[in-house]
Amino acid sequence: MPFTRLPNPRPAIDQYVEILFFLPDILYGRRSQLAAGNLYMAHRCGFTQKVLIGTLQAAGFAGVASMRRGHPYYDLYAVATKIPMPEADLRALAAAHFPG
Repeated sequence: MPFTRLPNPRPAIDQYVEILFFLPDILYGRRSQLAAGNLYMAHRCGFTQKVLIGTLQAAGFAGVASMRRGHPYYDLYAVATKIPMPEADLRALAAAHFPG
């Protein structure tokens, strides 16, 4: 299978969004291995709040609001708008979609 490795990999910190390597069947883990019951090979990763906000802004979203919850949830929420909106409206949009 073809893959590309970037030189000098860094630890997974907020600025770390470059592709380290690419395999066509690897987004959630190797499907053949998961189907064989090797669930330890599943990829359990995601965005940090800072990287998610930056990614949405880089994709052209004008307004971004996010919320992160720690223990016991460890989840991350974001809403983004294509057009700019007043902060109060963006907060109201977030409140309508984020957990209370």
